[in-house]
Amino acid sequence: MTSVARTFFTRVGVEGWSRLSLAEQCVLPLKDRRVVDWLLVTGRVRPSPDYLVACRPYLGEVAAHHHSAFHARFTAASADLGFQRIVTRLQWSALAKVAALGGVSPEQLTATGIQAGRDALVAAIARHRPDSHGRRRSAPPCSARRPPCSTSACSIPHTARPTGTAPPRELRRGRRRRLDWRPP
Repeated sequence: MTSVARTFFTRVGVEGWSRLSLAEQCVLPLKDRRVVDWLLVTGRVRPSPDYLVACRPYLGEVAAHHHSAFHARFTAASADLGFQRIVTRLQWSALAKVAALGGVSPEQLTATGIQAGRDALVAAIARHRPDSHGRRRSAPPCSARRPPCSTSACSIPHTARPTGTAPPRELRRGRRRRLDWRPP
């Protein structure tokens, strides 16, 4: 039995995928797109912003497995800030897409890289989904001034929040992202 990846590399290959039109890239079978997702997350292929918006790859899910240690620190920091799990998952997915655009791992992103990736994705959303709420809600992961879970922030060990010290209501719902809030 031949693996899905081996079949993809034999039939399409990295160079072949890069030469495909956007429509052809989007209609590849799911099993082939999962191989492409892995290539994107590992930095072996750099996608266009249009591919990330039009084809909706599962980069967050793949990046969570491939960068598991950083993903654990990211989710712990997000939980400490009081974000809901869905907000954390969406922010991680956005971070994975921005990292793929830059050809780096999520941990290597800088504030400049996040902003450049965000701008490229917002422009692609405007082209492919002009009526989408994504243009209005495409905030950079956590903050444009500070990369999410930067090395210094993630090196702080995760500690449980004391009982009764829940973050303010607007932080729990993910409405505001004040990174300076800490439990008393």
